[in-house]
Amino acid sequence: MGESDLTERKLQLDCANYFRDHPHASETCEGLALLLGSRPEPLLLALGRLMELNILERAEDGPHTVYRYKLPTLTTRDDPPWTIT
Repeated sequence: MGESDLTERKLQLDCANYFRDHPHASETCEGLALLLGSRPEPLLLALGRLMELNILERAEDGPHTVYRYKLPTLTTRDDPPWTIT
């Protein structure tokens, strides 16, 4: 594992921890970079990976894309694993 991989994983962890601690926050990449002491370019890769893992979602697209924690869907044991359409 190279240094860039370690940097990206650290950023993923830092982002995940930030949104875990602030579950209602909505942040741009630039805002997160300031909060985490990072540059926006490597942070974009970490944000993309967290979206692939369904941890974050894009709240708004455009020139200032906003990211937020993706609240999990809660089910009960009584919910069927399938639906009738």
